[in-house]
Amino acid sequence: MKKLLFIFVLIALFSFDSSAEKSNAFPLIEERVRFMPKWWWVERHQVIKSRADEKNISVLFVGDSMTNMMMYKYPKGKTKTFPLWEKTFGTKSRYNAANFGVSGCKVGNVLWQIEHNYGENRPKVISLLIGTNNLHANKNSAEQVASGIKMVVEALQKWSPESVIILHSILPRDDFDVSKVKVETIDKVNLLIKPLEKLNDVELLDLTPVFRDKEGKFQAQFYDKDRLHLNKEGYKKWFSILEPMIAKHFK
Repeated sequence: MKKLLFIFVLIALFSFDSSAEKSNAFPLIEERVRFMPKWWWVERHQVIKSRADEKNISVLFVGDSMTNMMMYKYPKGKTKTFPLWEKTFGTKSRYNAANFGVSGCKVGNVLWQIEHNYGENRPKVISLLIGTNNLHANKNSAEQVASGIKMVVEALQKWSPESVIILHSILPRDDFDVSKVKVETIDKVNLLIKPLEKLNDVELLDLTPVFRDKEGKFQAQFYDKDRLHLNKEGYKKWFSILEPMIAKHFK
């Protein structure tokens, strides 16, 4: 898994199509996840479309690799469902949630997916975490990323007006990770999206105090060696906070 994750990080940093950078459009709304090889996102979109066609989604997870890897691990290049996911949100839980996370996804990709892949589902709760790939792949500004996140929230509300959206702040990442996204930039995005919690049926989940200590120090024990993606302990911590927020809407 670690070997494959390292390959994904290298692809993310060096192999995406830089033509996206030349577009004046923001966000760039498209099916193609330029951050990842074609075989990856084509297969992932097919899985999402198939799950959406089942039309029995009560909880939906939307996002990038942080969300995608809530459900899946990839030992020796094979897809394996993460047991913690199955127990907390998956088939062995009360939710049987759908995970529509796509590694490498940016806000424009999510906007495309909502229109083309999500179908007629109307989940009770939507978990949304997106934006970090815009910072280090497209080098978008904090203001652009915050505006893109707002567009995704509005698109989800239009698609499923009765859903409660749990909007996550962008998770901390180490200043020394390979992407070199500054802490101050992430903090600025999170500050700019905070007013979205005033929208109807939007709840903000800020995990910054969880993955940084009171002095602002990065909590490396919750992260993989890339200091970007969460490890098992990181997901356990996240799930322990997120699950009660979801559960209160199923009483």
